[in-house]
Amino acid sequence: AVVSTQSGHYGRDFAAYEAVKRQTGARLGRDNPIGHMIAGAGASLVHDAVMTPVDAVKQRMQKFKSSYQSSWHCSKSMWKEEGVRSFYRSYGTQICMNIPQQCVHFMAYERLKRYLNPDNEYR
Repeated sequence: AVVSTQSGHYGRDFAAYEAVKRQTGARLGRDNPIGHMIAGAGASLVHDAVMTPVDAVKQRMQKFKSSYQSSWHCSKSMWKEEGVRSFYRSYGTQICMNIPQQCVHFMAYERLKRYLNPDNEYR
């Protein structure tokens, strides 16, 4: 379960990052660190929009003496009793924590990539 969750996490992050990077690169230049930071923020917004509801269900399931029989049961109960907002209650907190981290992460990634592989060749 952890491998599938983490591989999906990185796949989403890099797919969103590359999509936003193409847009910002056209406006700011291909190797602009500000563009990389904006693309990292975009990747974080996508990632958190997908993972925040999953984490909300997971946290309720992990609660001591949880009344839910399964994650599906928990999701249905949350939707029925509290609505869609219950899934995104912590979204603001998540993006406040993750956007700065992702900005630095992807800016450093691009710098290291350019330093370690200046010709951008893959063999």
